[in-house]
Amino acid sequence: MYAQYLVAYLRVSTSTKDQDPERQLDFIQDWVSLHEFKLVDVVHDIGSSAYKVSPFDRTEFEQAIRLALIHNARGLVIETVDRLSREGVGKYYWTKEELKIRYGLELFLADTP
Repeated sequence: MYAQYLVAYLRVSTSTKDQDPERQLDFIQDWVSLHEFKLVDVVHDIGSSAYKVSPFDRTEFEQAIRLALIHNARGLVIETVDRLSREGVGKYYWTKEELKIRYGLELFLADTP
């Protein structure tokens, strides 16, 4: 039995043809299993901009937060920093802190051990 639940947030750019949400999800599922979490929901964000837009201003990111709260999840998991923002790691850490302050949720990166 898993002790912790997570919601996956997958952002897929429409400007890059080779992006595959299933590849992102497979990568996240491997990380989730390795760390003994359970993925309780997945939100696909297709085509939203990652440039100069706060994740909190994206409908799908807010949906992921709502689902995490409904499922009493520990937080959200994303594949890599650039799936959240193209503004670099600083935006990731800002979002991680804001998510904790506003909602009591954590933000995990699947590309870290």
